[in-house]
Amino acid sequence: MGKATDGLARSGSDAEKDLLSSAEWGLIDCYLQDIHLKNNGLLSDTYLKKHEADMLADCENSEVIARLKKR
Repeated sequence: MGKATDGLARSGSDAEKDLLSSAEWGLIDCYLQDIHLKNNGLLSDTYLKKHEADMLADCENSEVIARLKKR
């Protein structure tokens, strides 16, 4: 898990921790890492297809995916 997950666990308020679970933050971290790898041409076609399908299944809508990709 990345820095955001660790920072939230260590110093986040209860209200912030109620917004997303550690597992959800971990998933976001994984997606951001995969997006970075994709943008640098470091994902295989097979993994890229899986990544896109997983994001579509896990994210609320395409706007969420677009916001992740802008980061």
